[in-house]
Amino acid sequence: MSPLWFLWVPEENVFLISTFDGAAKVKTLRRDPLMSLLIDDPLNNLGVYVLVYGKGEIIGPGEDAVAPSLALIKK
Repeated sequence: MSPLWFLWVPEENVFLISTFDGAAKVKTLRRDPLMSLLIDDPLNNLGVYVLVYGKGEIIGPGEDAVAPSLALIKK
C-alpha cells in the first residue's frame, strides 16, 4: 500500500488517483484490473476507514489523462 491523493466522482461512480507510469501499481493493474482502495480518516486515530473493491482502469499517459488530472489537482 502507498498513500495517494484521490478524487471521488459520484456522477460516474469512480475514484480517480494519480501516479506515474512506471509505478508497481500501474504494472499490476495492467496484468490484472481487480483492485482494492483503502481510504482512512486522517482526522482521528480510531481506525475508521472505507475499503472499496472493483476494477481499475489506466488512463494515460496522454491527452485522455489531462481532464481527470486537472480535476484531481483542483481538489
